[in-house]
Amino acid sequence: MTDIKFSTGLFEQLGGNLYVTRPAYFEKNVFSKTAKPIEEGLKPQSSEAVDVLSNQATYEAADTGQSNPLDNEQTSELSVVKNQQTSVVFIGSGLNSIWEDESKLEWQLLQNICQAFDWSEDELSFFDTDSLISEDAIFTTMEEVIDQGVEWVLSMDSEHSITEQLSEGVQVIEVPDLEQMLSDPYAKQSFYQSVSQLLSSS
Repeated sequence: MTDIKFSTGLFEQLGGNLYVTRPAYFEKNVFSKTAKPIEEGLKPQSSEAVDVLSNQATYEAADTGQSNPLDNEQTSELSVVKNQQTSVVFIGSGLNSIWEDESKLEWQLLQNICQAFDWSEDELSFFDTDSLISEDAIFTTMEEVIDQGVEWVLSMDSEHSITEQLSEGVQVIEVPDLEQMLSDPYAKQSFYQSVSQLLSSS
């Protein structure tokens, strides 16, 4: 069987293009001198490009589950603010003597109350009405309560004058004291219902 060969002219008439290789372009030295380095081609030329790359790195970190250092700093700052914030203020008689004393049943009861309402001990603050015997002491305590930024206060001493005075600036909720709750189950129930209604409405 004879080989069939097409002429160059016929190939061009059919629409084909002839390509001629130039050996000089395949030498290493020529390519390295004429080609643009890859690193130089990817180098950002403006601050906008830098911002784009920075955002892209942030998205990639999120996709891979890695944390952004800025997010960690913001989270730690928020944690510090949260730990310093007082959410629950107690006013009552004899609180100085039982506060953080593990041997006292009243303190153990207060810890149980914190667990029931998901309160942290760091969020608690108290003022013992036994030490509020002067107008200056009452006025100073009122300023401290207001400075804490709370919207409501739990008063275990409704007969003390500070309870009435505080009610002009914050919501004062009268609740049974710890000693009453230890001896009377209905006092515990009353405390729980009062605080539950308060939390649900806030």
